[in-house]
Amino acid sequence: MPNRSLSIFLLLCLLCWLPPPVQAAGPGRVEQEFSRRAGEPLRLYGHGLFAEAPAGRPPALGSAADSHVLGPGDEVLVVLRGLVSGVSRHRIGVDGLLLVNDLPPLPAAGKTLGALRAEFDALVATGLSQTSGHLSLAEARRLSVLVVGEVARPGPQEVPAFASVLDGLAAAGGVLAGGSLRAIRLVRPGGDPAGVPVDLYELLRDGAGAATERLRDGDRLVVPPLGPVVAVAGRVARPALYELPADGRPATLAGLLDLAGGALDAGPPAAVRLHAGPDGSERSAIVTDPDRPLFRSGDILLYGTRRPDRLDTVELAGHVRQPGPRPLSAGGRLSGLLAEADLLPDAYRPFAVAVGIDPTTGSRRLEAVDLEAVLDGRDGPSLAGGGRLLVLGPADISYLGSRQVLSLLAGPPIPPGEDCPGLSALAATLSADPEGVLARGRWPRPRPACRGHPCPAPTFSRRSPTCCPSPWPMQGCCAGACCGPAPTLPPRALARPGWSRRPAAPAPRSGKPARGRSWMPALRGWSWRGPCGCRACGTCRRHRPCAPCCGTGRRWPPTPMGC
Repeated sequence: MPNRSLSIFLLLCLLCWLPPPVQAAGPGRVEQEFSRRAGEPLRLYGHGLFAEAPAGRPPALGSAADSHVLGPGDEVLVVLRGLVSGVSRHRIGVDGLLLVNDLPPLPAAGKTLGALRAEFDALVATGLSQTSGHLSLAEARRLSVLVVGEVARPGPQEVPAFASVLDGLAAAGGVLAGGSLRAIRLVRPGGDPAGVPVDLYELLRDGAGAATERLRDGDRLVVPPLGPVVAVAGRVARPALYELPADGRPATLAGLLDLAGGALDAGPPAAVRLHAGPDGSERSAIVTDPDRPLFRSGDILLYGTRRPDRLDTVELAGHVRQPGPRPLSAGGRLSGLLAEADLLPDAYRPFAVAVGIDPTTGSRRLEAVDLEAVLDGRDGPSLAGGGRLLVLGPADISYLGSRQVLSLLAGPPIPPGEDCPGLSALAATLSADPEGVLARGRWPRPRPACRGHPCPAPTFSRRSPTCCPSPWPMQGCCAGACCGPAPTLPPRALARPGWSRRPAAPAPRSGKPARGRSWMPALRGWSWRGPCGCRACGTCRRHRPCAPCCGTGRRWPPTPMGC
């Protein structure tokens, strides 16, 4: 356990000592601003080269060529065969000498590997009889270079002896989004203070340039801030933000299209330049000359074609063997577009869909197509260029008959609205008329001798031809008029209005029917007892004033229509 704890502790210390990996950041401020103006997301071109830059000391990759210049720290492998045999490794000292047993010292620093190998072979041939030797580079020394400017980890970096300028930048974590890729400088010890210009765009496009040069011990790499930038958006292969050359020359339309990988469409170009006017407002201009240097820092090129649509071509989709575009036959006839061999075995032939554009309104138009008729040579609806023929399968037909589709076609249910007082009064008047429409139904039997004021309660009943549905008369305007003299009513019956069955039973004080009872109680022998004591059938639980009957303004159920 102690050994295991010590191992874990050492591993954590090692992880803390390693530099953090470089992670791809989100869009910067420059990218966000250009994306907003262009209307599509745009990123800086070339900065993805360092998105996965390895953290820490990079490995020594590559092979040692004869042109490799040796120096202190390089380790060589010496192999002797003959009277003197042996294999040994020797490191070039700080004095630049290579010391090998049984041989005199060899000056090695500053010489190429090929020159040192030739001197070693000659020295073995003269100094050791009947012995042959071989010399090779066993391990290259590490170079120390200084990387400063807009990089993730500026400072001294150790790189292999075969490292290039690109390796030195990657060892520093790569160039940041705010750094330049076209104005990097390589400053060598004792060389020109301005340094060697390094343009990474040459490496990205052609795989060449100063970025492939080998680094030397003591070199410096300077990465300045981002230079002037233009944007290319629209129908191009690689829409992005591109940095202008370090000399600040304006770019041409042809040069920007070359950077963006060319146009996607082969039609006539339609190039628009967005630039800032003298007053700072954004203006647009059509670009017709591809070789005129117009694009400066902050400009945007919107590139497209005047006719991006597809003519004389329709698309075949659905349950077919090879979906995709098809040449349009003469007159847009479907019989020349589809054959029996194009359909899958489970294709639904009685019904297909032709999708086109209405030339009058410009909206999408769907037409039914009988594939059986089309395969027999009888033409159905014609298709214009850009149209589409959709062949359905069993799953599609099953879905068209599903509850979800049928409910959608039926539309949403109409929400119940509030009762109209005028319709309620009309229904009361019609139901009170013994010769009216409501009295001629299947169930009601009107009483011809009913007299008096027309009551809002129905003048029919299921079991009795009397004008009232119960032996108790209605009090108020019609008391004794059509139902005879009013008998003495039990006080409880008058005090408890509500639904009841003959014989009348006490109802709740709320005046509403109990749960679970029918919405058409008159058909099942139910009747309503109002607060004034009269009875009427009804199908609605809502209440309204019964001024025509009782004249008291109390709540009263409206007369049902057609009970």
